[in-house]
Amino acid sequence: MKEDPRPRFAAYPPEVQAAIVAGKVMRGMTREQVVMSIGLPRTDLTGDVAGRRWVYTAKTVSDDFDLDFDDAGVVREINASSRVKRLVVYPPEPR
Repeated sequence: MKEDPRPRFAAYPPEVQAAIVAGKVMRGMTREQVVMSIGLPRTDLTGDVAGRRWVYTAKTVSDDFDLDFDDAGVVREINASSRVKRLVVYPPEPR
């Protein structure tokens, strides 16, 4: 990112703000919002950050998960085990 995104935080929808504060992701987030929430993806598994798929490791369970972005750069799918989804997806899925 070329500039600090924090000043734009207040313009995000309340649910996106809550996800960022919680350190979680949700469908519909932009790349910038994802980075604000959980940081940059693993470069060893992601390759090009301009690509459609970003890979992360859920630290508390050491499981990988990935985010698929659409043509507009918005999260379209969160691919993870149900255990990881409970940890990283906002709002949390019911158990």
